[in-house]
Amino acid sequence: MKEGFLRPGAERDDTALASFLMPIATPSRDETYRFTREWLREEVVQAVDRGLGSLLRRFNLPPSYVLVNRVVGAATAVLRQLECELPFRAEAARWLPGFAEPEWSGRGSHPLGEAPSGRT
Repeated sequence: MKEGFLRPGAERDDTALASFLMPIATPSRDETYRFTREWLREEVVQAVDRGLGSLLRRFNLPPSYVLVNRVVGAATAVLRQLECELPFRAEAARWLPGFAEPEWSGRGSHPLGEAPSGRT
């Protein structure tokens, strides 16, 4: 919230937020991930079914994140078109500051199920 992702006055809903972020975080769940068009289609349908439109209206993307968000979105689209498999978790740990030492480390289970590298 301190980064400005939640609009002023909007209520925080951790369950809805986790549901929204799950597809974004899924490629880092296992050592390797195969990007597919089918998976993306399923996620879009589920997002509509979950009513994420109302959740998205509560969010605000700070200007400093706009370019990064566009680059990640475009790269993901290309990877899905190519249907490639790669060691996504290792690349995320290499290039994303803070990824390897998440805030939830040592406090229960990983938000996606099993913690990366066997951590909890």
